[in-house]
Amino acid sequence: DEDIYLYTTDVTVTCPVANFSASPQSGDVGTPVNFTDLTTPAADHWRWDFGDGSNSTDQNPVHVYSSTGTYQVSLTVNTPYCRNQTPVDPTRIIPVGSAPVAGFTANATSGMIPLTVQFTNTSIGWQKDWMWDFGDGGTSTLPNPVHTFTRKGAFDITLTTGNDIGSNTTRKLSYIHALEGASQQIFFTLDGISVRSADGVQNLSFDTSKTGDFAFDPAAPSLLTCHPPAGSNLQQISLYSMNGDGFVQEGIFINGTITRSIFLSSPVATTNFTEEIGNPVTVNYTLDYPGYPDSGSLAFDIYDDTGPDYSDLRTVAQKGGFTSIYGVPYVMRFVRTG
Repeated sequence: DEDIYLYTTDVTVTCPVANFSASPQSGDVGTPVNFTDLTTPAADHWRWDFGDGSNSTDQNPVHVYSSTGTYQVSLTVNTPYCRNQTPVDPTRIIPVGSAPVAGFTANATSGMIPLTVQFTNTSIGWQKDWMWDFGDGGTSTLPNPVHTFTRKGAFDITLTTGNDIGSNTTRKLSYIHALEGASQQIFFTLDGISVRSADGVQNLSFDTSKTGDFAFDPAAPSLLTCHPPAGSNLQQISLYSMNGDGFVQEGIFINGTITRSIFLSSPVATTNFTEEIGNPVTVNYTLDYPGYPDSGSLAFDIYDDTGPDYSDLRTVAQKGGFTSIYGVPYVMRFVRTG
């Protein structure tokens, strides 16, 4: 056996350095991208990795991306003596797609401070980052942030969302109205009251055996008053029946048609007002009545200006187990303090 030796003499080798360019450097899905080999000195073989699972051995290939995303492209070149690959480089990333179209909604656009609002991102398209400006100095980079407004005012809300292609901004002027006023929660249940709706008429059936704290005078049958439990922040409910004979008592039941209801709340404290005493102010009230009647709920938004005890009422009524209660003129009277 003889050993075999291989010698290379008088050969100077300069290895190629892989390099390339792309045109365009970004684009929508389906846009052809032209890759140009810029390797020096020249190579003999090329292998392209387009970052989406596709490759090519052409020197100057054309590639079409079929999906939105960012793709790291690499080129490996060979000669009989050397092999070289382009390094990972942000300049060799191909963004494919388009900038998103910003949009958003909020679960509440007005209310009394502190007003907590859930914002929902409804932007269209591929999104990588978000920047919210709530108009009160607060910001967020979350896609669906929650923000609490602690001072009154009308606030512009701005959302900018973007990706590697570009960004888009939408702004809603005076979108959030944070109001300063008084807030009071009413919690009570009043057993024995049943209200059924038929053809827009609210028919009452009141079982007096279940609630002893009530007042009814058959000689004045148009009025029935009830007193909710202590601690409910509600002093009295007055039910009126101005149709026909009014309310009629039959044994333990009082029956009739409700034509008007008045809820008298406990005094509403206004300790969070900052206006000086004597200056005209607008008081904003929001009251919820989850227990009337029979697990139904009544929600009031009341804007009480300088004149009457009550003004424009917007009433939402839902009645568990019965037809929804609509059309009854509920009136709220407030005793204001401070």
